[in-house]
Amino acid sequence: MGVLGALAVLRPKMVVYFGGPVPMIVLAAIWIVIDFAGFIVGGGNIGHAAHLAGFAVGMTYGNAISSQFKEEKELKKRITDEFLSDDAIDSWADKNM
Repeated sequence: MGVLGALAVLRPKMVVYFGGPVPMIVLAAIWIVIDFAGFIVGGGNIGHAAHLAGFAVGMTYGNAISSQFKEEKELKKRITDEFLSDDAIDSWADKNM
């Protein structure tokens, strides 16, 4: 659940297949509701509490490292804008083709 929590923070729109394509944030929400319901209903199993705690730790870790991913996104955007813009590609094509 920690990995699911971290991915829900870092890549909420990432598509995963859970009976069909579902955004990561939706899968995380479904999983949390199921574990929370299991925790409330009880039955003597501490597994639900462990999953909820793992999810919380994963979200905390995801928030802690999210700045690294934002910098990576900004760098990719800058590279795309500067080197892969239509003008840059047309200029290269005119020069080399």
